[in-house]
Parts: sequence; C-alpha cells; structure tokens
Amino acid sequence: MMQSLLSKELLYPAMKDIADKFPDWLADNRSKISEEQYDKHNKQYDLTRRICFKFEEEKEGVEESDEVKKTRFDMIMNLMQEMQALGHPPKELTGESSPAFQFDAEGNPIFPGGGDPSQCCVQ
Repeated sequence: MMQSLLSKELLYPAMKDIADKFPDWLADNRSKISEEQYDKHNKQYDLTRRICFKFEEEKEGVEESDEVKKTRFDMIMNLMQEMQALGHPPKELTGESSPAFQFDAEGNPIFPGGGDPSQCCVQ
C-alpha cells in the first residue's frame, strides 16, 4: 500500500508543484517569518526538490530491477519522513486541500479510502 501511495503517478505532480512554487514564496515571505520558520521552509524546499529528483530518475519505458525500485522507494520514504518531521509546507503552496498531499492535525498522511496508517505493515 505504501508503495502505491508513494508512487510517481500519485505524489510527483504535487511535489513538483510545491518545489516550483517554493523559491518565490521564500523570497516573498523572507521578511514576514522568523529565522527559524525560514530555515524550516528552506529544508522543506530542499526535500521537495530531492524527492522530485528521485522520481525523475525513473524513466518511462525503461525496465528497472526490483532492487533499483526498492532502493528508490526507500529513499523517497526516508525523504517523506524527513518532510513530515518538519510539519506542513506553507498553505499557499499546498492549497487548502491538495488531493495528493494531505495530512491530519498530527502531520500523518491521510490515506485514500480512509485507511488507518497504523495498520500499514511498512511502518
């Protein structure tokens, strides 16, 4: 289940959108937020870019070994966990209800179909 939730088809468009918007948001809000918030958002920006780069390594029409796919999945999972530890990206970047990138009040991902993340065998 986690592999389908972290698939390129589901997650990449939202992450790419956030990564593309982050530089302008950081520049526009530099003087409006604390140094701590600015550093946190810079880390989020870096993580979104790194996640996008990992997805972009996946080439259409090219068959990859299971080992390569697993390594990429593990790296994306680790990057997403780092991202989650930093909290939500600015709402101006994610929107109020971005369908592919939603979290609950504690910062846990909201699974399609109401799945309980504590029941995930990957965690």
